[in-house]
Amino acid sequence: MPKDDTYESVALYARVSGDRQDVDLSVAAQLRARRNIAAKNGQIVVRDFTMFLRDLLLE
Repeated sequence: MPKDDTYESVALYARVSGDRQDVDLSVAAQLRARRNIAAKNGQIVVRDFTMFLRDLLLE
């Protein structure tokens, strides 16, 4: 947390590009790790964005 008790708003982005994703590469795992980093840096997550590239390829 910053020393002056101010917070920065941030948005998170996570993506997967294939059908097979290991646990460490899943969108949920990516967002969880990024939320932890944001919390340690005194940031407030206001939105997260995800992209599944395999879904785009099927359209």
